[in-house]
Amino acid sequence: MWKQNNNKWDPITTLTSHKESVTNVAVLVDKETKTCYIASTSTDGTVIIHRRETIGTNTMNNLTRLGAEWTVDGKLSFGNKMMEAVGISFLPNSKVVCVATGGLDFLIHLFVKHEANQYKKACSVAGHQDWIRSLRFVTCDDGNVLLASAAQDTKVRLWRFKPSTGSEQVVMDVDISALYVRNYLL
Repeated sequence: MWKQNNNKWDPITTLTSHKESVTNVAVLVDKETKTCYIASTSTDGTVIIHRRETIGTNTMNNLTRLGAEWTVDGKLSFGNKMMEAVGISFLPNSKVVCVATGGLDFLIHLFVKHEANQYKKACSVAGHQDWIRSLRFVTCDDGNVLLASAAQDTKVRLWRFKPSTGSEQVVMDVDISALYVRNYLL
């Protein structure tokens, strides 16, 4: 982690939870509470989610001065199935954290946070025919969440999350959202 000091960037924190090279990171900030999540993938076969909550004044600029510390919020292990890409977002209209990860098995794996330090697998979705190289979430104006995935197969796919109407597949018994398994190919 770095902080700008005038025209110079100074290191302020180093997260050292992985045992091997880090291959990708994704960041999620709760704009109301200023809680920050960082999800990272590694060649050690893990995805680690760190969390940092503010103490005192809730501004991102003074996180270091307020004594907020990074903690491991979750660790996902994939063994020899290295995950190369990660994305992190809140599920639609909620503060439920969802982590998407993909890699050498051509699948996108979705995990939902249920309790402190506990992320449960919601599902895996197929749509690519080669390594998943990149995953990015975006929240739309209508509250839906889109996940873009890119892979070695030269395809970019869009996956849409939206509040459940009760007739769709519900992700991990979280009745506030459902995943459209149907995707859109660009």
